[in-house]
Amino acid sequence: MLVKQPNPNRNNVQITLWEQKFKTMKNELLQFAVDDNIEWCTTVCQSHQADIHLSKSAWLNRKPSPRYYPDIITREPQAQAATLKAIDQFRTHNPTRGLGVKDSYGDIDLKPQGFSCVLTGEWYGGHLPSSKQITSNDWQTVQSTDELEQWEIAWGGDTDNRIFKSILLFNPRIKFWFFRENGNIHSGFISFHSGKNIGISNWFAPKDSIFELSLSKNIAPYFGTLPIVYWLAENEEINLGTTASPLGSMRVWIIPNA
Repeated sequence: MLVKQPNPNRNNVQITLWEQKFKTMKNELLQFAVDDNIEWCTTVCQSHQADIHLSKSAWLNRKPSPRYYPDIITREPQAQAATLKAIDQFRTHNPTRGLGVKDSYGDIDLKPQGFSCVLTGEWYGGHLPSSKQITSNDWQTVQSTDELEQWEIAWGGDTDNRIFKSILLFNPRIKFWFFRENGNIHSGFISFHSGKNIGISNWFAPKDSIFELSLSKNIAPYFGTLPIVYWLAENEEINLGTTASPLGSMRVWIIPNA
């Protein structure tokens, strides 16, 4: 009687298929993260009277973006030519002003144009684990203009040069989350709901503390089962209690005023 021998290549094929599937999911989540970040930057910049222009490969705000926000963002890998074109367009409208470029895939070089790479980081994506529940001292959301100003001051903003305008409170996709202690906001973050995922940014915590985020009774219904995406600067540390995985590198390029 013939005995069917095991196929020594079967496990290798299964591993290869799993690796391909994981790579596809990772690439999809990376694109979610980049797209979410672009939508968020668009929303903030529009609250400052932006002049947004999109090409297939680059996002451009022809008017100066608010502090900490880029003037140009790459939308796909290997967008060197599109970025240089966007730089020229920006300088046509702002000939003496410096500008910042968010290199979403960490693969362009702007040194020949006089830029300096001031930040390197990594995109991440994952889910908040449902096993982590807290029932007291829950996260709250900003509900008023005065509370938003308090939130921005706690985050480290300048009251004379506000970034987060009150109009953002009327956007259902945006939530400014915070914890209070002794009546004062001591930690917080922003969530931006893009439909396919939720981007988080601008987190802060008390001095010498690591920002921590875990699922809670207020956050759970909002986040649901959607993945969260975010980016971390090199050497930055946070604890989101997630199964987040690194998705790809990013950089920020800056050139000062002429």
